[in-house]
Formats: sequence, C-alpha cells, structure tokens
Amino acid sequence: MNQKFPPLLLAGGGSWPLDTTGAAPVEEREGESATGEGGYLLVAMRGSFCADSRAQLLQLASLQTRLDRLGVQLVLVSTEAPEHWHHWWPGKDKPKVLQLDAHNAKNEAFIAPAGVPLWLRLTGRLLGMRGPASAAACRPSAWLLDDEGYIVWRHLPANYRMPGSGDFFLGQVSRLGD
Repeated sequence: MNQKFPPLLLAGGGSWPLDTTGAAPVEEREGESATGEGGYLLVAMRGSFCADSRAQLLQLASLQTRLDRLGVQLVLVSTEAPEHWHHWWPGKDKPKVLQLDAHNAKNEAFIAPAGVPLWLRLTGRLLGMRGPASAAACRPSAWLLDDEGYIVWRHLPANYRMPGSGDFFLGQVSRLGD
C-alpha cells in the first residue's frame, strides 16, 4: 500500500506501467474525471477457461460507464492474449488487456505456474483448439492505483474461485479521492 505498483513484464517485450521512474504519470490520460479521482483498476484474471473469471469480466463490463465517469481506467491482466478476452466482452469499447510474460521471474508474484487445468491443456492440443500457450495462469487479484501508479487498495482472494465482484471493486474506487 502507498508504494509504486511493480512493473509487469509483458509477453513480446515491454512493461506496464510504462513509466517506472516516478517522473511522470503512468500513462497519458485524456481529460479529467468529473470527480477528479482518476486512476486504474487493474484486475488479474485467472484465464478465459475459468467460469469465475468470465463471470467477473461481465460484471466489470457492466461497470465500464461508471468507471469512465470517475476517470478510472480498467486494465485486465492475463497470461493469455487479449483476443482470448475480447470476444467475451459484451460492449464495443474493449478494455486494455495486458498479456504477462508467464516465464519471467519478475512476474512470479502474479503467476500460478500450473494454473491452467491439465484437462484443458491436453484436450485443447488434441482437438487443435486455441488455448493457453503455457500451463501458467494469473493469480486472481485486483489493484486500485492512483494516476501516478501508487497502490491505494488491493484485493488478494484466498483462492481462484473467489476473485471478487465488480460491485465490490467499484465500492473501493472512492479510496482514490481520499
């Protein structure tokens, strides 16, 4: 809490947040929010194969308008490519989806190395289905960051079956104004 969010190393190179020096805001933001809060709601999703993660995604989609009004950018994190998530999103304006480098040790705190069920890895390959490229999945969590990338609040569930609801996360956004 009250520390800079650590840089996440992305598949294909690069990192997020873009600025890790603390010299400037995390990302350029267009305009100001009506409340002046602003910030990021970063949600680590286990995987598109996970029913709880897909349900959480739909809850977050229903909050998108309110988050936009508050100047809070939704950022999803996964070990899967963005298109694995975008086809589940019900609206036109797709959220930012970051694909973590599942093999980089600096992402270790966010990755469950054997988080993808074995049945999915085996059946997906046998059937030629598009699926996770590795056995790694994200550990579900949520992070509320101010517009400079400092951690204001975090949710670290006890297990992947309780990733937290969209309404619960929205209730925490008021912390940005504190």
